[in-house]
Amino acid sequence: MTVAVLAHGVGGRTDLPLTASVAVAGAVWAVIASFLILSVLWPRPRTGRDNAGVPLPATLQRIVSSRPLWEVLRLLVLLAAVLVTVAAFAGPTAPTDNLAPFALYITFWVGLALVSLLFGPVWRVLNPLRFLHRGLAALQGRSPDSGRRELPAALGWWPAAAWLAVFVWLELVPPFRSEPAVVGGFLLVYAAVNLLAAHTCGATWFDRGDGFEAYSTLIGALSPVGHRADGRLVLRNPLDGATAVRHEPGLTALVVVLIGSTAFDGLTRSRFWVEQIPADSIPAGTLGLLGMTLAVAALYFLATAVADRRTSAAPVTTAEPAQEAASARRPVAAVAATGLSAGQGGSVPATARVPLRASFATSLVPIAAGYVIAHYFSLFLFEGQTTWILVSDPFGTGADYLGSRDRQVDYTFVSTTAIGYVQIGAIVAGHIVAALIAHDRAVTIFGERDARQSQYPLMAAMLLFTGTAVALLVST
Repeated sequence: MTVAVLAHGVGGRTDLPLTASVAVAGAVWAVIASFLILSVLWPRPRTGRDNAGVPLPATLQRIVSSRPLWEVLRLLVLLAAVLVTVAAFAGPTAPTDNLAPFALYITFWVGLALVSLLFGPVWRVLNPLRFLHRGLAALQGRSPDSGRRELPAALGWWPAAAWLAVFVWLELVPPFRSEPAVVGGFLLVYAAVNLLAAHTCGATWFDRGDGFEAYSTLIGALSPVGHRADGRLVLRNPLDGATAVRHEPGLTALVVVLIGSTAFDGLTRSRFWVEQIPADSIPAGTLGLLGMTLAVAALYFLATAVADRRTSAAPVTTAEPAQEAASARRPVAAVAATGLSAGQGGSVPATARVPLRASFATSLVPIAAGYVIAHYFSLFLFEGQTTWILVSDPFGTGADYLGSRDRQVDYTFVSTTAIGYVQIGAIVAGHIVAALIAHDRAVTIFGERDARQSQYPLMAAMLLFTGTAVALLVST
């Protein structure tokens, strides 16, 4: 059996269907056109309605709500997680022959984003750490929601942002990232720390403290499948879910980490980085990742600060923490939108002002989703096949449980041209959806004039994001 060498990102590409100048110009003009069209054709809020969506058949609703079904799925996911962790220590020592690196970095990390984008925040109901925590709480005769102390509301998404920062650093920087023992060690530490935190603060810890669950929750907000306020499963406009996510401390940091890390991944594939920076330099990689993340944060903060000064109105406060926590317990949920109605556009007292970076943070979510798809789509399609090859013989004993041990990775079932269009299309689509969310949020909380004024700095920032992301993609 031959297995391709594990690597992060999309790998080198010199056969994209468009030249660099055409790709960048086309992407930038697509975002500009979306802003111009929105300013004319979208004068009033159109998303965030409690009753939005088309109800799905009652039979499907019953299936999706089946507790036995989800219990079986949770058990299977837990067994899979245990298998991957054990294989990391007891399987082959060569990274190219071990199941764990491929399962974590490719199948899980990229697959979780794709599944969440299609079906909502599935990791909230499949998370094996929640399953284990519930079992441990039952053994102790207490409710899993109870803890020794309450999780401070001021923490918000910050623990999840920190976990994702650690994970993307491990995935992108150190040369030993694909060593099976390193992967296994990370999984054990991640599980132990989060279980201890859940024991201390209760199951609500996973809502904002588990990096992977928070990642799935944010990406899942863009899913066309969701629950209305009355609990009914519906097909909805993805914007309804995204605009309903309220800002909490750390939310901006969480999304910035996702955008900055994928932008850094593109930078490491550029000719400049490959020719000038040693591939195994941890300090250079760490500084590069930190620099790209800070650059994304600085650009967003600058754009929202300028927009804030250009408007006389001010965003209203976000939802109450209790309201957020209640809706977070839904498997596929969206928080009811709050804010001024279309007829209430105008200013509010200065004492109620909230920084625009808080109100528009969710507009970064589709950009992050687009970057993840663009940078890891081909990796998932091709290198992801290796997971299913290796799982047939997870411990390198010569077994062939699934009959796939001797299969080869098929690099021909999707053309490079198709992959190139998907990559560029994901970046452009992410920025256009971001423009839609930002504009709808603006017309919700501002008068018509101020809504337009607030969009110019954000448009400039998104154009820079778009151009840079596409340029890095086509320059590999």
